Amino acid sequence: MAGKAQKHMKWEKLSNEELLQSYAHGSFPAFDTFFRRNSQAVFLFIMSRSGDQREAEDILQETFIRIHKYIHRYDTKRSALNWVFAIARNQILTQIAKRTDYTELDESIIESKRTSGIEARNELISILSGLDENERNLILDRFLKEESYEEMSTKRNLTTANTRQKVSRILKKIRTMA
Repeated sequence: MAGKAQKHMKWEKLSNEELLQSYAHGSFPAFDTFFRRNSQAVFLFIMSRSGDQREAEDILQETFIRIHKYIHRYDTKRSALNWVFAIARNQILTQIAKRTDYTELDESIIESKRTSGIEARNELISILSGLDENERNLILDRFLKEESYEEMSTKRNLTTANTRQKVSRILKKIRTMA
């Protein structure tokens, strides 16, 4: 029992960045420690934007699945929590987008929902409707379908650099709209 506690203490001393780096190299105890240390904060972040506990739990689970799936993409020079919150934010937007039909918005459905998440959805709808079709498709492909820049550029017969630049410009445009 003491040996197990000592091993557990080893992981507790590491920073979040070190834990993710260890997990990227195959250490499941590092991930377990990272999850126990940070899942509540991530849940509260999601809950503050979703307003629905069940949905927030689903998004939290999906966020940690994405961490597992994309751990090889984690840049150790970046803050671990910033990376995780960015994944969570993208999962929130994905969830909102899944509930939304951009061609026909039924106001009666929107009115019937009484969660704080509806405000975020309305804001997302407003932002996306302010983009032209090509811009909207780029953003949806990148963040909803999670296509890589390479996939997006091949589909559009563009260079990867050009695709990245287009997405960057659209995101800047969105920031000014929000």
